[in-house]
Amino acid sequence: MTRQIERILIANRGEIARRVIRACDQMGIVSIAVFTEADKDMPFIREAKTAVCLGADTQAYLDMDAILKAAKATNADAIHPGYGFLSERADFATAVEKAGIVFIGPTAHTIECMGSKIGAKKLLAGKAPLVPGLTSGTVEEWVIAAEKMGYPVLIKASAGGGGRGMRVARNADELKEAMKTAEGEALRAFGEGSVMLEKYVEEVKHIEVQIFGDAYGNVIHLLERECSLQRRHQKVIEEAPSPFVTPELRKKICASAVEIAKMLNYRGAGTVEYIVDPKTSDFYFLEVNTRLQVEHPVTELVTNLDLVALQILVAMGVKMHDALGQVRLDPTKPALTTSPVSPIGYATEVRVYAEDFNLMPTVGTVKLWESRQVAKNIAFHNAVESGSEISVHYDNMISKVVGWDAFSREACIRKTARALKDTTCFGLTNNKLFLLSILQHEEYVEGLKICTKWIADNHNLLKSIAFGMLSKDLVFESAVAGCIWGAMQGGKPHLRHLPGGWSNTRNRTETKLMKVLKNTHGILPGGLGEADDFGDVPMMVKHQKDRRGIFTFTCGEKKVAGIELLSIEPLPLYTVLRVKFGDRIKTFLVQGDASKSINEKEMFVCEVETGVEVAFVKVPMLLYPSGDNTEIATTRPCSQTNYTFTANQTEEDPATANLPGKKVACPIMAKVFKILKSTGDTVTAGETVLILESMKMETKVTTPFSGKLTLKVKPEELTRTGKTLFTVEE
Repeated sequence: MTRQIERILIANRGEIARRVIRACDQMGIVSIAVFTEADKDMPFIREAKTAVCLGADTQAYLDMDAILKAAKATNADAIHPGYGFLSERADFATAVEKAGIVFIGPTAHTIECMGSKIGAKKLLAGKAPLVPGLTSGTVEEWVIAAEKMGYPVLIKASAGGGGRGMRVARNADELKEAMKTAEGEALRAFGEGSVMLEKYVEEVKHIEVQIFGDAYGNVIHLLERECSLQRRHQKVIEEAPSPFVTPELRKKICASAVEIAKMLNYRGAGTVEYIVDPKTSDFYFLEVNTRLQVEHPVTELVTNLDLVALQILVAMGVKMHDALGQVRLDPTKPALTTSPVSPIGYATEVRVYAEDFNLMPTVGTVKLWESRQVAKNIAFHNAVESGSEISVHYDNMISKVVGWDAFSREACIRKTARALKDTTCFGLTNNKLFLLSILQHEEYVEGLKICTKWIADNHNLLKSIAFGMLSKDLVFESAVAGCIWGAMQGGKPHLRHLPGGWSNTRNRTETKLMKVLKNTHGILPGGLGEADDFGDVPMMVKHQKDRRGIFTFTCGEKKVAGIELLSIEPLPLYTVLRVKFGDRIKTFLVQGDASKSINEKEMFVCEVETGVEVAFVKVPMLLYPSGDNTEIATTRPCSQTNYTFTANQTEEDPATANLPGKKVACPIMAKVFKILKSTGDTVTAGETVLILESMKMETKVTTPFSGKLTLKVKPEELTRTGKTLFTVEE
């Protein structure tokens, strides 16, 4: 029996909300968004046909009553939960169905059985290969079990996913502390704080199988995905098919997933996750995610299926055989009628996050988000647009960039890397350079050695690859482009080819002092000079323009003459400059605000070939004894992925500049979640003083000094990067 769905409320936000909205638009269904005031300017609200504000509470996406009230007020036929938040809450699915609204997902019974990892392990004991562990017990019982299994062990949230509520412990003390932390993170992220204990196997492959079922008992698989590249137990790069999985292993692991799904009478989209021993190809059941996965686009590309549309049709009661024929991405290709035997080509997805090279989350405003990639087989699943804000309250995903190639995995990787380079993110620390470092690593390209600890083991090598893209020459050339752009904003450029409205002035020498700041990931190109006491590297840049508009730039011992601006193209959000350096021509994107005074002006620069970004923030002008016109520009490498900068974030906090004692600054934009010590306490180096929370993840802040403590923050206070958290008098 089928049921028509005409209005879908999306109980989620960001990238997945936009994805469901696109599917609704293509199917002629009205999309309804819900949002908190913190999200009021996000693009998914504008793209939905209508939207309902849930209020100021940033946790409102977990408020079942508020979401059901919004659904009733907008006459929604169905609710799509997306991923995270309430997507794996059986009580939410029950409440939706009781309200007479279709829940686009598995039944509440299935979610109760499998949405809880604890319940799943109990149900599948003896029916599927399981990782050793405990699903309940006291702290003392867990310590005893861990000793028997052998450390390390993993404490894992029973609900949800995405790495939240997961901690590795390597001894009994870490186990006790990790239990508390994991429970707290799980409760805040998913509204349910139960955790479980498992043996932590460090060198394994993470392979998952996409399953789909209808309301009539028909269950299929849609092949496997490789998700082994992870940091903080969160996936970073996914692909389909797995380069490790042979046809024989694919047949076995997919059959196991379908058997589990049939056991559950599974309906809708789901994923059965496994860990695989790369030495023996033995696989062990990990969990079932009873929802759509973040990485579903790679499966869509290698099966030619729109999985969100398939979810909706199944929720309407359409049989699987009929639904498969209606959701083809390319209608010219034959429709599936059952589980595919082999994939169509190769797909790779990279997750662009707001985080630094140390994999710590960052926040801020996206000054520019734009892709110049026009390749047919590249897709962007963006959470943001230019002007969007990444806050401490929610996930720090910026976008998913997905590439596909019909014939070659290597070609797919190459296309994805090029698409990433052709994407510009100004104003926000992001992981573009980190992702590009992985995509260019020979072991990743080869594919077989990738495992869940590969990123941790290769972090320093990835930095060295990043240094190959982030060089002092690139910083210098970006500074040149920024200086030329800045000169034009003054209205008196010395250029050979001048746009209308510009004129030349007399020949003169200008000097700019740029402080290249050491950011939290510590990636700075070598050879810039000696760092000051704050770890920043002053870089003096002089430039002279002759009457023909030809530049000579000098930075330390480096002097480059014959620099010429070939063309300039102002666009709505940025300006494109083509600059000739001797016999080389480079293209730069430059963005700034010409309406502000010169002392406040920001300039963001992206070198197009490499995709590496640099930003400059000018601070008050000084007059040098020589009489040269001088500006100090503060620059900051703000992306593990590139050289994006934000002003003054590591400079000394003016509010505590004259306080006695040694200061400990906030490493990230975050909320003070818990303070463990009090002002006046005597602390010892290495002790944890407080805990920060950002994007539902906890970060401990320890003191590197011993002495008398003075706190400078309060619980629940929002702090910025560089703000003094506490001081210690030795």
